[in-house]
Amino acid sequence: MFPTIRRALGRRINVDLPIIGFGGAGIMLGGKEPVDNRANLGFRLPSDVQAEATQQACWDAGCRYWDTSPWYGRGQSEHRVGRHLYEVEPRESFALSTKVGRRLVRPRNMAFDLNNLPPDPAFPQFAGWAFQQTKGGCPKGLQFDHIHDYSYDGIMRSYEDSLQRLGMNRIDLLVIHDLDMMHMTPHQADAHFGNLLTSGIHALEELKGSGEIKGFGAGVNHVGCMSKFLQSIDLDFFLVSQCYSMLHHWNDPSLGPATTYCDTGIKNGALAELDAVLERGVGVVAATTFNAGILVSGAKEGAVCNYRPATEAELERVRSIQHLCDEFSVPLPAAAIQFSLAHPAVASLIAGFGSPTEVESFSKWVSTDVPDEFWIRMKSAGFIHPDAPTGPVS
Repeated sequence: MFPTIRRALGRRINVDLPIIGFGGAGIMLGGKEPVDNRANLGFRLPSDVQAEATQQACWDAGCRYWDTSPWYGRGQSEHRVGRHLYEVEPRESFALSTKVGRRLVRPRNMAFDLNNLPPDPAFPQFAGWAFQQTKGGCPKGLQFDHIHDYSYDGIMRSYEDSLQRLGMNRIDLLVIHDLDMMHMTPHQADAHFGNLLTSGIHALEELKGSGEIKGFGAGVNHVGCMSKFLQSIDLDFFLVSQCYSMLHHWNDPSLGPATTYCDTGIKNGALAELDAVLERGVGVVAATTFNAGILVSGAKEGAVCNYRPATEAELERVRSIQHLCDEFSVPLPAAAIQFSLAHPAVASLIAGFGSPTEVESFSKWVSTDVPDEFWIRMKSAGFIHPDAPTGPVS
Protein backbone atom coordinates (compact mmCIF):
# COMPACT_ATOMS: atom_id res chain seq x y z
CA MET A 1 0.00 0.00 0.00
CA PHE A 2 1.02 3.59 -0.60
CA PRO A 3 1.09 5.93 2.40
CA THR A 4 -2.27 7.62 2.98
CA ILE A 5 -0.60 10.98 3.59
CA ARG A 6 -2.06 13.97 1.76
CA ARG A 7 -0.44 17.38 1.28
CA ALA A 8 -1.73 20.79 0.23
CA LEU A 9 -0.87 21.77 -3.34
CA GLY A 10 0.51 25.15 -2.36
CA ARG A 11 -1.42 27.96 -0.69
CA ARG A 12 -3.14 29.56 -3.68
CA ILE A 13 -5.86 26.92 -4.13
CA ASN A 14 -7.79 24.64 -1.82
CA VAL A 15 -6.47 21.35 -3.22
CA ASP A 16 -4.71 18.57 -1.40
CA LEU A 17 -3.23 15.52 -3.10
CA PRO A 18 -2.01 12.09 -1.99
CA ILE A 19 1.78 12.01 -1.93
CA ILE A 20 1.88 9.34 -4.67
CA GLY A 21 0.08 9.83 -7.97
CA PHE A 22 -0.34 7.86 -11.18
CA GLY A 23 1.52 9.24 -14.20
CA GLY A 24 -0.36 8.43 -17.39
CA ALA A 25 2.70 8.08 -19.64
CA GLY A 26 3.61 4.63 -18.29
CA ILE A 27 0.48 2.82 -19.49
CA MET A 28 0.99 4.24 -22.95
CA LEU A 29 4.74 3.87 -23.37
CA GLY A 30 5.18 0.62 -21.53
CA GLY A 31 8.24 -1.13 -20.24
CA LYS A 32 10.64 -3.59 -21.83
CA GLU A 33 11.25 -5.15 -18.44
CA PRO A 34 9.28 -4.96 -15.19
CA VAL A 35 10.60 -2.57 -12.53
CA ASP A 36 14.32 -2.60 -13.28
CA ASN A 37 14.18 -0.64 -16.51
CA ARG A 38 12.37 2.68 -16.27
CA ALA A 39 13.97 3.90 -19.50
CA ASN A 40 10.87 2.69 -21.25
CA LEU A 41 10.11 5.34 -23.85
CA GLY A 42 10.01 3.79 -27.27
CA PHE A 43 9.62 0.18 -26.18
CA ARG A 44 6.51 -1.91 -26.63
CA LEU A 45 3.05 -0.55 -26.03
CA PRO A 46 1.24 -2.26 -23.15
CA SER A 47 -2.03 -3.89 -24.06
CA ASP A 48 -5.33 -2.46 -22.90
CA VAL A 49 -5.50 -5.35 -20.45
CA GLN A 50 -2.10 -4.54 -18.95
CA ALA A 51 -2.89 -0.83 -18.81
CA GLU A 52 -6.11 -1.51 -16.93
CA ALA A 53 -4.43 -4.01 -14.58
CA THR A 54 -1.72 -1.47 -13.79
CA GLN A 55 -4.25 1.24 -12.97
CA GLN A 56 -6.27 -1.16 -10.85
CA ALA A 57 -3.13 -2.11 -8.93
CA CYS A 58 -2.53 1.57 -8.25
CA TRP A 59 -6.08 2.11 -7.08
CA ASP A 60 -5.88 -0.96 -4.82
CA ALA A 61 -2.61 0.41 -3.39
CA GLY A 62 -4.42 3.58 -2.38
CA CYS A 63 -3.54 5.93 -5.24
CA ARG A 64 -6.17 8.63 -5.72
CA TYR A 65 -4.48 11.07 -8.10
CA TRP A 66 -4.17 10.53 -11.86
CA ASP A 67 -2.19 12.72 -14.27
CA THR A 68 -2.32 12.34 -18.04
CA SER A 69 -1.93 14.34 -21.25
CA PRO A 70 -3.16 14.44 -24.85
CA TRP A 71 0.52 14.10 -25.81
CA TYR A 72 0.94 10.69 -24.15
CA GLY A 73 0.26 8.35 -27.01
CA ARG A 74 -1.42 11.19 -28.89
CA GLY A 75 -4.69 10.57 -27.07
CA GLN A 76 -4.14 6.96 -26.05
CA SER A 77 -3.36 7.69 -22.42
CA GLU A 78 -6.44 9.86 -21.87
CA HIS A 79 -8.64 7.15 -23.37
CA ARG A 80 -7.16 4.52 -21.05
CA VAL A 81 -7.27 6.70 -17.94
CA GLY A 82 -10.87 7.64 -18.69
CA ARG A 83 -11.96 4.05 -19.16
CA HIS A 84 -10.56 3.23 -15.74
CA LEU A 85 -11.97 6.21 -13.84
CA TYR A 86 -15.20 7.30 -15.50
CA GLU A 87 -17.48 5.09 -13.39
CA VAL A 88 -15.74 5.73 -10.05
CA GLU A 89 -18.09 7.24 -7.49
CA PRO A 90 -18.04 9.62 -5.81
CA ARG A 91 -16.10 11.77 -8.26
CA GLU A 92 -14.57 13.64 -5.31
CA SER A 93 -12.74 10.45 -4.26
CA PHE A 94 -9.88 11.12 -6.70
CA ALA A 95 -8.07 14.03 -8.38
CA LEU A 96 -7.41 14.25 -12.12
CA SER A 97 -5.06 16.47 -14.09
CA THR A 98 -4.30 16.70 -17.78
CA LYS A 99 -2.41 19.11 -19.99
CA VAL A 100 -2.93 21.85 -22.54
CA GLY A 101 -0.65 23.33 -25.18
CA ARG A 102 -0.28 20.33 -27.48
CA ARG A 103 -3.48 20.02 -29.48
CA LEU A 104 -4.22 16.87 -31.48
CA VAL A 105 -5.28 17.25 -35.10
CA ARG A 106 -6.01 15.07 -38.10
CA PRO A 107 -2.77 14.39 -40.01
CA ARG A 108 -2.32 16.52 -43.10
CA ASN A 109 -0.89 13.57 -45.01
CA MET A 110 -2.80 10.41 -44.22
CA ALA A 111 -0.14 8.30 -45.97
CA PHE A 112 2.34 8.86 -43.12
CA ASP A 113 2.60 6.36 -40.30
CA LEU A 114 3.09 8.70 -37.35
CA ASN A 115 4.69 5.91 -35.33
CA ASN A 116 7.53 5.49 -37.82
CA LEU A 117 8.61 8.97 -38.81
CA PRO A 118 12.35 9.72 -38.71
CA PRO A 119 13.67 12.07 -36.02
CA ASP A 120 12.96 15.72 -36.74
CA PRO A 121 16.19 17.43 -37.93
CA ALA A 122 15.14 20.51 -35.93
CA PHE A 123 15.90 18.49 -32.79
CA PRO A 124 19.30 16.85 -33.35
CA GLN A 125 19.84 16.57 -29.60
CA PHE A 126 17.40 13.65 -29.51
CA ALA A 127 19.28 11.50 -32.02
CA GLY A 128 20.03 8.11 -30.47
CA TRP A 129 18.04 8.76 -27.32
CA ALA A 130 15.60 6.26 -25.86
CA PHE A 131 12.91 8.71 -26.90
CA GLN A 132 13.35 10.49 -30.23
CA GLN A 133 11.45 13.66 -30.94
CA THR A 134 9.50 13.19 -34.15
CA LYS A 135 6.91 15.24 -35.92
CA GLY A 136 4.41 12.62 -34.80
CA GLY A 137 5.54 12.65 -31.18
CA CYS A 138 5.40 9.70 -28.80
CA PRO A 139 6.03 6.35 -30.46
CA LYS A 140 3.28 3.73 -30.50
CA GLY A 141 0.50 6.30 -30.27
CA LEU A 142 -2.76 6.90 -32.06
CA GLN A 143 -2.68 8.24 -35.59
CA PHE A 144 -3.09 11.93 -34.79
CA ASP A 145 -0.68 14.74 -35.46
CA HIS A 146 -0.26 17.59 -32.99
CA ILE A 147 0.40 21.30 -32.93
CA HIS A 148 1.64 23.56 -30.16
CA ASP A 149 -1.20 25.98 -29.43
CA TYR A 150 -1.15 28.20 -26.34
CA SER A 151 -3.87 30.60 -27.52
CA TYR A 152 -7.22 31.13 -25.80
CA ASP A 153 -9.07 29.11 -28.44
CA GLY A 154 -6.38 26.44 -28.51
CA ILE A 155 -6.45 25.87 -24.76
CA MET A 156 -10.25 25.85 -24.65
CA ARG A 157 -10.42 23.35 -27.50
CA SER A 158 -7.72 21.16 -25.94
CA TYR A 159 -9.60 21.15 -22.63
CA GLU A 160 -12.90 20.22 -24.29
CA ASP A 161 -11.23 17.52 -26.39
CA SER A 162 -9.72 16.02 -23.24
CA LEU A 163 -13.12 15.87 -21.57
CA GLN A 164 -14.36 13.85 -24.54
CA ARG A 165 -11.37 11.48 -24.67
CA LEU A 166 -11.57 10.89 -20.92
CA GLY A 167 -15.35 10.37 -21.07
CA MET A 168 -15.64 12.55 -17.99
CA ASN A 169 -17.25 15.93 -17.41
CA ARG A 170 -14.73 17.29 -14.93
CA ILE A 171 -10.99 17.80 -14.79
CA ASP A 172 -9.55 19.16 -11.57
CA LEU A 173 -6.22 20.61 -12.72
CA LEU A 174 -4.76 21.75 -16.04
CA VAL A 175 -1.05 21.89 -16.79
CA ILE A 176 0.60 24.04 -19.48
CA HIS A 177 2.65 21.43 -21.30
CA ASP A 178 6.21 21.57 -22.67
CA LEU A 179 6.52 25.30 -23.26
CA ASP A 180 10.32 25.14 -23.31
CA MET A 181 13.30 24.84 -25.61
CA MET A 182 13.53 21.10 -25.06
CA HIS A 183 10.55 20.72 -27.38
CA MET A 184 10.81 23.67 -29.75
CA THR A 185 13.33 26.17 -31.08
CA PRO A 186 14.13 29.30 -29.01
CA HIS A 187 12.20 31.47 -31.47
CA GLN A 188 9.17 29.19 -31.26
CA ALA A 189 9.34 29.09 -27.46
CA ASP A 190 9.37 32.88 -27.23
CA ALA A 191 6.46 33.19 -29.66
CA HIS A 192 4.35 30.60 -27.85
CA PHE A 193 5.12 32.12 -24.46
CA GLY A 194 3.98 35.49 -25.76
CA ASN A 195 0.78 33.91 -27.07
CA LEU A 196 0.16 32.36 -23.67
CA LEU A 197 0.62 35.70 -21.88
CA THR A 198 -1.65 37.65 -24.20
CA SER A 199 -4.27 35.02 -24.98
CA GLY A 200 -4.08 31.53 -23.48
CA ILE A 201 -3.78 32.59 -19.86
CA HIS A 202 -7.25 34.16 -20.07
CA ALA A 203 -8.72 30.76 -20.91
CA LEU A 204 -7.13 29.18 -17.85
CA GLU A 205 -8.23 32.05 -15.61
CA GLU A 206 -11.75 31.80 -17.00
CA LEU A 207 -11.97 28.06 -16.40
CA LYS A 208 -10.70 28.48 -12.85
CA GLY A 209 -12.90 31.49 -12.13
CA SER A 210 -16.01 29.65 -13.27
CA GLY A 211 -15.17 26.63 -11.12
CA GLU A 212 -14.73 24.24 -14.05
CA ILE A 213 -11.19 23.54 -12.85
CA LYS A 214 -9.71 23.99 -9.40
CA GLY A 215 -6.34 25.33 -10.53
CA PHE A 216 -3.73 25.47 -13.26
CA GLY A 217 0.02 25.09 -13.42
CA ALA A 218 2.92 24.56 -15.77
CA GLY A 219 5.08 21.56 -16.55
CA VAL A 220 8.81 22.33 -16.58
CA ASN A 221 11.77 20.21 -17.68
CA HIS A 222 14.81 22.35 -16.95
CA VAL A 223 16.21 24.93 -14.58
CA GLY A 224 15.10 28.46 -15.38
CA CYS A 225 11.55 27.65 -16.49
CA MET A 226 10.00 28.10 -13.04
CA SER A 227 11.67 31.48 -12.63
CA LYS A 228 10.43 32.60 -16.05
CA PHE A 229 6.85 31.61 -15.32
CA LEU A 230 6.88 33.15 -11.85
CA GLN A 231 7.93 36.50 -13.30
CA SER A 232 4.92 36.62 -15.64
CA ILE A 233 2.02 34.42 -14.48
CA ASP A 234 0.30 33.72 -11.16
CA LEU A 235 0.37 29.95 -11.36
CA ASP A 236 -1.04 27.64 -8.72
CA PHE A 237 1.56 24.91 -9.10
CA PHE A 238 4.38 23.43 -11.17
CA LEU A 239 4.81 19.89 -12.42
CA VAL A 240 8.60 19.50 -12.22
CA SER A 241 10.31 16.85 -14.35
CA GLN A 242 13.97 15.82 -14.75
CA CYS A 243 15.65 18.76 -12.98
CA TYR A 244 14.82 18.00 -9.31
CA SER A 245 15.98 14.57 -8.23
CA MET A 246 18.53 12.96 -5.96
CA LEU A 247 21.00 13.00 -8.86
CA HIS A 248 20.18 16.37 -10.41
CA HIS A 249 18.89 19.17 -8.20
CA TRP A 250 21.57 21.85 -8.21
CA ASN A 251 24.28 23.12 -10.53
CA ASP A 252 26.90 20.56 -9.55
CA PRO A 253 29.91 21.31 -11.79
CA SER A 254 31.13 17.73 -11.55
CA LEU A 255 27.91 16.42 -13.13
CA GLY A 256 26.85 19.08 -15.60
CA PRO A 257 23.24 20.20 -16.13
CA ALA A 258 20.29 17.82 -15.93
CA THR A 259 19.19 18.81 -19.44
CA THR A 260 20.80 20.73 -22.28
CA TYR A 261 18.78 23.86 -21.65
CA CYS A 262 19.21 24.26 -17.88
CA ASP A 263 20.11 27.79 -16.83
CA THR A 264 23.45 27.24 -15.10
CA GLY A 265 23.42 30.86 -13.94
CA ILE A 266 20.81 30.15 -11.28
CA LYS A 267 22.66 29.49 -8.05
CA ASN A 268 21.76 26.08 -6.64
CA GLY A 269 19.62 25.30 -9.70
CA ALA A 270 16.23 23.66 -9.20
CA LEU A 271 16.74 23.55 -5.44
CA ALA A 272 16.80 27.36 -5.40
CA GLU A 273 13.75 27.51 -7.66
CA LEU A 274 11.75 25.16 -5.43
CA ASP A 275 12.68 27.27 -2.43
CA ALA A 276 11.37 30.36 -4.26
CA VAL A 277 8.21 28.52 -5.28
CA LEU A 278 7.60 27.53 -1.67
CA GLU A 279 7.98 31.13 -0.52
CA ARG A 280 5.41 32.25 -3.11
CA GLY A 281 2.89 29.65 -1.93
CA VAL A 282 2.97 27.81 -5.27
CA GLY A 283 2.66 24.02 -5.11
CA VAL A 284 4.79 21.36 -6.79
CA VAL A 285 4.04 17.96 -8.26
CA ALA A 286 7.30 16.05 -8.77
CA ALA A 287 7.92 13.71 -11.70
CA THR A 288 10.77 11.69 -13.23
CA THR A 289 12.15 10.99 -9.77
CA PHE A 290 14.37 8.25 -11.26
CA ASN A 291 15.64 10.57 -14.01
CA ALA A 292 13.81 8.25 -16.43
CA GLY A 293 15.97 5.28 -15.65
CA ILE A 294 19.31 5.49 -13.90
CA LEU A 295 18.06 5.88 -10.31
CA VAL A 296 16.19 2.60 -10.52
CA SER A 297 18.35 0.62 -12.95
CA GLY A 298 21.62 1.73 -11.39
CA ALA A 299 24.78 2.51 -13.34
CA LYS A 300 24.55 -0.47 -15.65
CA GLU A 301 25.59 -0.57 -19.28
CA GLY A 302 23.15 1.41 -21.39
CA ALA A 303 21.71 3.30 -18.41
CA VAL A 304 19.54 6.25 -19.36
CA CYS A 305 19.32 9.62 -17.64
CA ASN A 306 16.59 12.06 -18.65
CA TYR A 307 15.84 10.17 -21.87
CA ARG A 308 19.43 10.21 -23.12
CA PRO A 309 22.45 7.98 -22.50
CA ALA A 310 23.88 8.69 -19.08
CA THR A 311 27.20 10.51 -19.04
CA GLU A 312 30.27 8.94 -17.46
CA ALA A 313 30.07 11.49 -14.64
CA GLU A 314 26.45 10.49 -13.95
CA LEU A 315 27.33 6.80 -14.03
CA GLU A 316 30.19 7.29 -11.60
CA ARG A 317 28.04 9.35 -9.23
CA VAL A 318 25.29 6.73 -9.21
CA ARG A 319 27.85 3.97 -8.58
CA SER A 320 29.06 5.90 -5.54
CA ILE A 321 25.52 6.47 -4.29
CA GLN A 322 24.75 2.78 -4.80
CA HIS A 323 27.74 1.79 -2.63
CA LEU A 324 26.40 4.00 0.16
CA CYS A 325 22.90 2.59 -0.28
CA ASP A 326 24.31 -0.93 0.03
CA GLU A 327 26.12 0.05 3.22
CA PHE A 328 22.82 1.15 4.78
CA SER A 329 20.70 -1.58 3.12
CA VAL A 330 18.62 1.11 1.39
CA PRO A 331 17.38 0.39 -2.15
CA LEU A 332 18.57 3.06 -4.58
CA PRO A 333 15.01 3.76 -5.81
CA ALA A 334 13.77 4.16 -2.23
CA ALA A 335 16.34 6.86 -1.58
CA ALA A 336 15.41 8.60 -4.85
CA ILE A 337 11.70 8.61 -4.04
CA GLN A 338 12.14 9.87 -0.52
CA PHE A 339 14.56 12.60 -1.59
CA SER A 340 12.00 14.03 -4.02
CA LEU A 341 9.23 13.93 -1.41
CA ALA A 342 11.34 15.62 1.26
CA HIS A 343 11.14 19.15 -0.14
CA PRO A 344 8.27 20.99 1.59
CA ALA A 345 7.09 22.50 -1.70
CA VAL A 346 6.32 19.03 -3.09
CA ALA A 347 2.72 17.93 -2.58
CA SER A 348 2.78 14.77 -4.68
CA LEU A 349 5.08 12.59 -6.72
CA ILE A 350 3.70 11.01 -9.89
CA ALA A 351 5.22 7.84 -11.29
CA GLY A 352 4.72 6.36 -14.76
CA PHE A 353 3.88 2.80 -13.78
CA GLY A 354 3.92 0.34 -16.68
CA SER A 355 2.86 -2.83 -14.87
CA PRO A 356 1.34 -4.06 -11.58
CA THR A 357 4.79 -5.34 -10.60
CA GLU A 358 6.16 -1.81 -10.73
CA VAL A 359 3.35 -0.61 -8.49
CA GLU A 360 4.18 -3.29 -5.95
CA SER A 361 7.88 -2.41 -5.92
CA PHE A 362 7.21 1.31 -5.66
CA SER A 363 4.91 0.83 -2.68
CA LYS A 364 7.76 -0.96 -0.85
CA TRP A 365 10.33 1.69 -1.74
CA VAL A 366 8.24 4.64 -0.59
CA SER A 367 7.76 2.96 2.81
CA THR A 368 11.39 1.90 3.27
CA ASP A 369 13.04 3.18 6.45
CA VAL A 370 15.91 5.44 5.34
CA PRO A 371 18.01 6.42 8.39
CA ASP A 372 19.05 10.03 9.02
CA GLU A 373 22.69 8.94 9.03
CA PHE A 374 22.34 7.94 5.38
CA TRP A 375 21.42 11.49 4.38
CA ILE A 376 24.19 12.92 6.55
CA ARG A 377 26.68 10.75 4.69
CA MET A 378 25.17 11.69 1.33
CA LYS A 379 25.72 15.35 2.12
CA SER A 380 29.20 14.94 3.56
CA ALA A 381 30.23 13.02 0.43
CA GLY A 382 28.90 15.82 -1.78
CA PHE A 383 26.33 13.57 -3.46
CA ILE A 384 23.48 15.94 -2.60
CA HIS A 385 23.49 19.66 -1.80
CA PRO A 386 24.06 20.44 1.90
CA ASP A 387 20.87 22.54 2.02
CA ALA A 388 18.65 19.99 0.27
CA PRO A 389 15.72 18.90 2.48
CA THR A 390 15.84 15.24 3.53
CA GLY A 391 14.06 13.09 6.02
CA PRO A 392 11.26 10.54 6.40
CA VAL A 393 8.07 10.74 4.37
CA SER A 394 5.43 12.54 6.38
